[in-house]
Amino acid sequence: MMLLSTCHSKMLSSMRTSREKRVFPDFHLYSEFRDLLYSEDWQQLRWHDGTSTVEVTVQNSDEENESLVFINNGNMQHLAASESLYITINSNFAIDTLPAEEILVVTSILNKNAFLCLFALIKTKDNNCYREIINQLVTILPTPTRIFGNFNAELHHHLGTVYPNAEIKGSFYSYYIIFFQSATDFGVFQNEDNEIFVRKLMALALLLDNKINIVYTAVKNAIPENQKNTYQNFLLNFEEKWLRNVGPHRISCFNNMLQLSTVPRATANVLMNSKINNQPVWTILRDGKRASRMTCLQLDYLISKNIMDQIVKNLKGRRPNYVH
Repeated sequence: MMLLSTCHSKMLSSMRTSREKRVFPDFHLYSEFRDLLYSEDWQQLRWHDGTSTVEVTVQNSDEENESLVFINNGNMQHLAASESLYITINSNFAIDTLPAEEILVVTSILNKNAFLCLFALIKTKDNNCYREIINQLVTILPTPTRIFGNFNAELHHHLGTVYPNAEIKGSFYSYYIIFFQSATDFGVFQNEDNEIFVRKLMALALLLDNKINIVYTAVKNAIPENQKNTYQNFLLNFEEKWLRNVGPHRISCFNNMLQLSTVPRATANVLMNSKINNQPVWTILRDGKRASRMTCLQLDYLISKNIMDQIVKNLKGRRPNYVH
């Protein structure tokens, strides 16, 4: 079992661990906090919650198959007033430095400031873990109006049960990781042209929700006749899983930095600062009377201008292994 304890920064000197301590700066942005989770020194974290600095330390014990939750009770007045929160579960790929199978972090957003309110280490994939954690969360954040989380079916189910009136959407990072793995599993990556096609579908999540189906159809219809067999099963899976079951309204991350905040900060900067023909990316993706044709061209621009290349690079540096 993983044991979490917290204390304020004034108590840092009294804390002792088995490994040499490093002093980290305060992290105001969730993307920075998340990057630190993946560092080799992730066992000692400091999070600036808006009014004070909280240190989180992680220690091992002998028990297994349990989950433990850290809840920040220092800013209840802020958390109770929050309208938005986002949840991330990282279980889609193995990280050698993480002893837990899954990490769940819940951050509340108030006036564009992030407040860490829940941090869970889950050692099993038992769905009861999600239910128990969310039941604890509801006592802290009883009425959020928007929830941004990973694309995890059980997580979304339990969130929808506890928060029936909240808008529940997914994160771009989670969409990309699951999508990338699916393309790999179906053997789609065979050459660079296949990779560009896959990245066009990945970029669908950056569009307005009412354009996703239109542009998907246009991208699909543009597949050369001699390549259709390569994509057939992959596209059938994509349509069933993402377009019908999840839905464009949950996939779309258009100009929504909350959904994009779970990616490294450099990725968010790419989308915020890049321009095409001297126009911001989001303006380009919004405009165009002939949505299918124009937006496909805009996705080509995203790729040709290396914006998507930079995004792929920042998303854990995962690259396809071509099938030979």
